[in-house]
Amino acid sequence: MDIEPRRGIDELEQQLRSAAAENANLQSKLAIALERQTITAQILNVISMSRTDVQPVFDVISESSRRLLGGQTALVTRVVGGMLHLAACTAGSLASHEEIGASFPAPLTSSGIQRFEVLRITTGTEDEGVSCSQRR
Repeated sequence: MDIEPRRGIDELEQQLRSAAAENANLQSKLAIALERQTITAQILNVISMSRTDVQPVFDVISESSRRLLGGQTALVTRVVGGMLHLAACTAGSLASHEEIGASFPAPLTSSGIQRFEVLRITTGTEDEGVSCSQRR
């Protein structure tokens, strides 16, 4: 086989390998996006059914976070009266759950939280000066 046609075949094979790798990368990103969308829908569904009870919402956030991030345990905490309280825990076992639960409530300083700040992050697609709650 001549060198030129062989070089062309090699280049086409390299392009095909590159396209296959990009395709795999895009499929992975799509799977992650679909999982996030599914989890968001589950959380919104629980919120709509639990308007007065926040516990089911915290529970589904904890479980969904654990699943999405591939962890063994996930915690949802909240601040009440200057203390960090365990709102929900998804642990691998009852013993783990009890051990984690025994650590709460805890002073905020023990968690490494020193202060709170309200941050407003804009993405460029938002109207300046209009909070998310004011938009419809």
